[in-house]
Amino acid sequence: MINVELGASASINVTVMSVELFRLSIEAEPLVIIGHNETINIILNDYPAISVHVNLTLQGCINDTTMVMANTSLSLGFNRECALLINASAYALTGEAISYWDYLNLWINNTVGYYDGYPLILNGTITAYATFLNGSEVPATVLINGSTTLTPRYLGLITITLSINYLGATNESTVSAYVIPPTYFEAEKILSELGNPQFLNATVSNAIMSGNWSLVDEIINEYQASSRPYDPLAQLSRYLLVQAIMSGSVSKISLVNAILRYELLIYTVLILIIILVMVALHRVRARSRKS
Repeated sequence: MINVELGASASINVTVMSVELFRLSIEAEPLVIIGHNETINIILNDYPAISVHVNLTLQGCINDTTMVMANTSLSLGFNRECALLINASAYALTGEAISYWDYLNLWINNTVGYYDGYPLILNGTITAYATFLNGSEVPATVLINGSTTLTPRYLGLITITLSINYLGATNESTVSAYVIPPTYFEAEKILSELGNPQFLNATVSNAIMSGNWSLVDEIINEYQASSRPYDPLAQLSRYLLVQAIMSGSVSKISLVNAILRYELLIYTVLILIIILVMVALHRVRARSRKS
């Protein structure tokens, strides 16, 4: 304490204190999900602890300069993709941090299309990944139902949970999807070649939703088996199959299946009939010559 004499009858006491400022730092999350708030802590290491004003500058998501007390907290949140540079200064000390507001968008790797808004994923081992809003991939593992991979046990509708934790930010999403076999591509090809007939389109849609692809597989197998251009029975089968698809007649599809299945037997019978006819004609001619 210092005593200052101002005159014969007046004096004031002035208190002098020695304070050491060691470090000024900012605690902030490096990544924050858009729409969420983060708490920014302004931390001053000093001795003894006193109230010190800190100049705070924010640049990026917002541009602002203000003064706050050391060892206080701010809560900030933004509804768009942006970066926030935070700079604090007090006397000769400075601190800096940067936070990014972005989405962790979750995706399934095996997605080959969409049906009624739901992803179509090929059966087999499923993996997932995450991207930021700009499309770049997040360098972190996305879990599927808590594991890095998932192998569906059946076709049709499934519901899975995707989750990720990256730089302190987490995102979790429940996704419904249809598991489909590779024959889906063959069915789409036939649909395109035939002009998207209503019956086949409905059959494929039912297979996607139910997971029962037996009728679609039958149509695909018969369509491919009847593609031989120099085989009369195959050409007949293709004609009947196309007519059955156009008219939506399942019974005619079964007829095509029978023709293709017993094609060798049918040809054998036809050859025998031709031989018998030829033999009969030969006998008739022979009798005519004798008479």
